[in-house]
Amino acid sequence: MKRKWKEKRRVFCILTAAAMALTAGCGGEEKEPAGEVEQTNDSLTICVLDTFQHLYLEEITVRWKAEYPDIELIYDLVPGDASAEEEKRVSTELMAGNGADLYLEPADLGIDVYKAQEAGAWEDLMPWFETQEDFSEENYVAGTFDLYDNTEACYVFPTSVSPNFYALYKEKIQELQLNPSSWTDMEGMLDALERYYERYPQDSPFIAIEPYTNYLMGYGCNVADGMKNAEILDNPDFKRDMELYKKQAYPEGVSLVDEPESFDYIQAKEELFAGQHNYLGKAFYVIVEDYVRMGGEEDAELVNMYGANGSKLLGAGNTWAISSSSHNKENAFRFLQLYMEMEASDPEMVRGSTDKRVTEEYLRQFREEWMKEELLIEGEVYPGLTEKTFQILEDTYMNGTAVLFQPYIYDILDRLEPYFTGQVSYEECAREAREYLEIYYSE
Repeated sequence: MKRKWKEKRRVFCILTAAAMALTAGCGGEEKEPAGEVEQTNDSLTICVLDTFQHLYLEEITVRWKAEYPDIELIYDLVPGDASAEEEKRVSTELMAGNGADLYLEPADLGIDVYKAQEAGAWEDLMPWFETQEDFSEENYVAGTFDLYDNTEACYVFPTSVSPNFYALYKEKIQELQLNPSSWTDMEGMLDALERYYERYPQDSPFIAIEPYTNYLMGYGCNVADGMKNAEILDNPDFKRDMELYKKQAYPEGVSLVDEPESFDYIQAKEELFAGQHNYLGKAFYVIVEDYVRMGGEEDAELVNMYGANGSKLLGAGNTWAISSSSHNKENAFRFLQLYMEMEASDPEMVRGSTDKRVTEEYLRQFREEWMKEELLIEGEVYPGLTEKTFQILEDTYMNGTAVLFQPYIYDILDRLEPYFTGQVSYEECAREAREYLEIYYSE
């Protein structure tokens, strides 16, 4: 069942054009932190989904061979549709201490990040960052170093972030008597969606295959919290979120995400822009072009997605982890730095960085590209972004909090699916989910 939700996530990311992004390198003299595993640093193995091959890996390989000609670079490429056996192989090798040195998006590789962390399989990256002369946590967005653990350790590091927004039509805002400027947490959007369904019970507030739920990202759940995460099942806002998600993604009791080939996402977007349905707006990861085609500031309002604690959500991406059993930790960290440098130098960057210094340069380029009197998109002329809109984007990029689609959400959503499909009550599903988590966290 977990695999199904993984595939849903991948499909969703593709359909929403979730591009990858950039971050900065760390300068300064490198010093190797002390570790118990003997270091040889004569090679480097990187485990990565083969669907990520386009993410600078070819360019990095060329540069790596030029800078470190005597250090062998090996890629363990895992198919995007990897079998359970293949995913088990990756996890088993990691836990046995004979897997890769460096992992890109370990959760998508089938690794249970929680259990790996609890077993001590990940290297603490903080000592490595702290050896860089210009390193300061203040240079990175909130949450960068504690995606999986709210301690001083950092086991999984993201290089990119994507501000999460809703673009809401002003006409619908007025019709439903909403006041998005007053929202300071996720409750405002939940209230708005309930009002929408009261007015349009047979319609969808957003494109049907585009789930708007924050899942667990905004509810304060954390890998290190263990069984405490089950408390989310009793959170009234979470239940409301799941009820709304059911209406959105399971309108007929069948998941719209299960059969993406039957849904024309491009056509749905065109209908959204043309105002052919009673759409409230669009949920998206700063696909600014979509906002512009919705009419920009004249016709739409850009609204933050908030976490339960009131933080403005930044979806973390391109997460990296180093095996604590690696004999090549120095090379692994060098590669991570090189990757960040490659992202930072990408002239076509479309995402923000966890490093605020890089994001400042991105925003400068963003201003030049989008803050024009007129923009030409697919042969149509649209007004450019205003200073007001730019300030909203800038504030979120610089002051938002990085959060991650936590891996155990798959388990919770799996056990809520009978509720989504109308077979049993939310309470029954929540009880079964809690029982499962009790067993899971006790193992």
